[in-house]
Amino acid sequence: MLLLFPTAAEARALLAGPVPRDETPVRSRAGGIRVQAALCGFGPAAAGVLATLALQAARPRRCLLAGLAGTYRPDL
Repeated sequence: MLLLFPTAAEARALLAGPVPRDETPVRSRAGGIRVQAALCGFGPAAAGVLATLALQAARPRRCLLAGLAGTYRPDL
């Protein structure tokens, strides 16, 4: 499973392990499940290009976008 995150803040909030720094997938854990995680940025162009690069690198059977382009606010 590949989890794509628009921002590193969203990845940090949901992962219990290494957090990706870019579109290069890293092995991590989410909810006790081993996953690969990568950043995909936001906006149609950036998200399209970065998601494609992450998908090509990871070759996952499943992929899930987790996040809302930086709107995660734990202080609210």
